[in-house]
Amino acid sequence: RYCVSGMGCAICKTKVHSGPEFTSAAVERDEFDALFDSSPDIIVSASGEEGMIVSANISMEELLGWKSEELIGQSLTVLIPEPLREAHKRGWHHYMQTKRGTLVDSRRPIEVSVLKKDGSELPCELVFASHNKQSHTVVAFMRDISARVKAEQEAREQQQRATTEHERAEQLLYNILPVCIAKRLREGERTIADNFTSATVMFADIVGFTAISHSLKATDVVQMLNDIFSKFDKIIEECAVEKIKTIGDAVMVVGGIPTTCSDHAERVAHCAFKLIDCTAGCTTPGTSQPQLRVGINTGELTAGVIGTSKMVYDVWGDTVNVASRMESTGVPGKVQITPSTHSHLVGIFDMEERGDVQVKGIGTMCTYFIKPTAA
Repeated sequence: RYCVSGMGCAICKTKVHSGPEFTSAAVERDEFDALFDSSPDIIVSASGEEGMIVSANISMEELLGWKSEELIGQSLTVLIPEPLREAHKRGWHHYMQTKRGTLVDSRRPIEVSVLKKDGSELPCELVFASHNKQSHTVVAFMRDISARVKAEQEAREQQQRATTEHERAEQLLYNILPVCIAKRLREGERTIADNFTSATVMFADIVGFTAISHSLKATDVVQMLNDIFSKFDKIIEECAVEKIKTIGDAVMVVGGIPTTCSDHAERVAHCAFKLIDCTAGCTTPGTSQPQLRVGINTGELTAGVIGTSKMVYDVWGDTVNVASRMESTGVPGKVQITPSTHSHLVGIFDMEERGDVQVKGIGTMCTYFIKPTAA
């Protein structure tokens, strides 16, 4: 990252920046001395095949900790970080022999790291000028840019934090909303409300969970529910249906939204039996085995996003209400469906007629149970 050769070689793998132009022409002695003594920048001159330092101004001590008398007679390599010293020597010798280079007298500042007396490094902006070609003298002007480098680093860190927060917010959005719905929100759609002419809604409730929870500690109740619903989430994803929400110890799932499909009733039915099997396998010592009661209905519904600080993707309509009634009037371990869902599953599942069931808000309805195995 540091080079006094002006060769633009492997030593110099640094970024060229625009900056103040330093004079590259030889100046009169008095003018040079005035510039040399008063400059807030580090000015050091070196000559000869070995690049021996012949002078250094007071800024050398103020910025790098070196007194000029400590440096005079030493090679410029004393200011170069160890990994780059050999490469610097080769570049310097090449310049001394050819008087050609891309950095000397180029007026192009480059960013380098200069070695301080205490072993630390100071970021500088560096320009080389040929002071006396007969005596092989080259002058290096080094401007302290540590404040700028620090500001740039802080800006990068701030940008990284902002990026991380943005990614976290996006991930949270994808966790609580279907991906396609989250994308629509990100693209600026303010009101998301869609009508679906045919979708299948399922409610599944853990029967008797309230009684089970009375015999458990609060942490055990939460752990048991988290275990069950975490497994439910995996099954629901595998079945390519959408979990809308959990309601206490119940879950609501819909097939055919937000992406429509023709086999939504079949997907939901398969999901129902997998959830029943999963629940049966989730037992807690000292409690009865939990069972799942499931109700399903198929029909038209509306889906959309509500809320601002706590957005949710929800569904509404008679189809949803009837599905809820199918669950509440159902039988533990069984999947009760409406005639509408039955018509979608004929030839796919074996089903048996349950008979007339009194459904709140509707009256009498003939319902069916789906058998666990497909037709």
